[in-house]
Amino acid sequence: MLPLLLLLLGDVIVEGQSPVRHEFVVEGGTGCLLVAHPTDMSGGYEVIRPGVPFSFYKFARPRVWALPAGTPLDSKWMEDPSVPRSEETLELNSSVPAAEATASIVTRYVIAGIEGSRVRLRLQSDDHFDDRGGRVRAGERSTRKQLRAMLLTLAVETIVVVLLLKRAWPSILPVVAGVNLVSHPLLWTIFAVLPSVALRESIVTSDGTVVGEQALYFLPSVALLESLVFVLEAAAYRVVARQPWRLALLASLLANALSYAAGLAMAP
Repeated sequence: MLPLLLLLLGDVIVEGQSPVRHEFVVEGGTGCLLVAHPTDMSGGYEVIRPGVPFSFYKFARPRVWALPAGTPLDSKWMEDPSVPRSEETLELNSSVPAAEATASIVTRYVIAGIEGSRVRLRLQSDDHFDDRGGRVRAGERSTRKQLRAMLLTLAVETIVVVLLLKRAWPSILPVVAGVNLVSHPLLWTIFAVLPSVALRESIVTSDGTVVGEQALYFLPSVALLESLVFVLEAAAYRVVARQPWRLALLASLLANALSYAAGLAMAP
């Protein structure tokens, strides 16, 4: 049951991360049949056409194999130790920190040579693109994404707090704006550098080959950080807006829960 649960949760995009499309391109290898293997949990393969993008299951971590032209792919070529393959595995990124501008990645390799049973790969480029197709630097932060997320948070939390604390809304509005203008940029910065704690388990194909790892996030950093924001906002409503603790806690809980849900719903 645990392996099944890990499989289901292993590729979940956690809070603080944004999904990206990652494709690979391999050039060269003239006269060979290039194949990526394994590409999924069952140990599958993908025929590589030079210059044509391809992708695979995140945790597969395939190698590039160079088969003699005309090799039947239904044979057990992957069990032949003489078949050339790369020492390097292809590593796929399915997400980046939410603050980054990257929406897609194209990684390009060139076959630098085939020596005995080894395929030498040379990394040619690792290009990152935003959601409009423009080239960006790896790790470049997206001011537009962060501003959009902050405005959504302010809108949702302001509506919730004003509806719950109707009598105090003139004094509440500056508090809502103030705490979010401080906490929101801080959370985005922390999410970009603080990975979630994860329990990892090896992924093994049907033939016993270990092809990677999958993670079950049992203590995401978001739980601790969002709890801290909840407490601080409740304290602000209590001290600055002079609200009873019961209402302050309820307003903070609902505002943060709904803004969190709205953020997930609006995520790409």
